[in-house]
Formats: sequence, C-alpha cells, structure tokens
Amino acid sequence: MPELDTRSMALIGRLQLVHKHMSQGMSQTFRRYGLTDAGFDVQATLLRSGPPHTLTPTQLLEQMLVTPGSMTSRLNSLEKQGLIRGR
Repeated sequence: MPELDTRSMALIGRLQLVHKHMSQGMSQTFRRYGLTDAGFDVQATLLRSGPPHTLTPTQLLEQMLVTPGSMTSRLNSLEKQGLIRGR
C-alpha cells in the first residue's frame, strides 16, 4: 500500500517513548513513598477534594472510574499502610 501515509507514526513513536520514560520516573517516585500508581491515584483524588480530604468510597468510584473491586483493593492497601483512615 504505497499510497498509505505513515508520516504521523514518527510522532506517535516519540510520544510513546516520552510516556514510557515519564511513567517509569513517576513509578520510581511512588515506590520511594511506599505507593503504587493506583495508591497515588487515590491519594491525589483525596487531595484534590479539598479539606478535610475525605470522600466516601462511592464518591471515589465516581471520580476515579475504576471498578468497585479495584477500589476496595486500593483502599484496603492504603489503610493497611496507615496512609488513609476508614470511617
């Protein structure tokens, strides 16, 4: 298919490489604080909610668009680490 324009693939490839490097750097930072990407996502969502940084699990689900099972796992892990408190 010689008529197929593939010029945009070079840009897409570079963007994918940038994403990979940024994700690796963020993951390294999260690990220094005992967090996963998922745990950081919960923490960041709570922080964005403003003082007193409290949301119900249902409110977190609505904002984060994850499954209830994933949310339960994230919350249990963060609570076990002492990073959040359940009600």
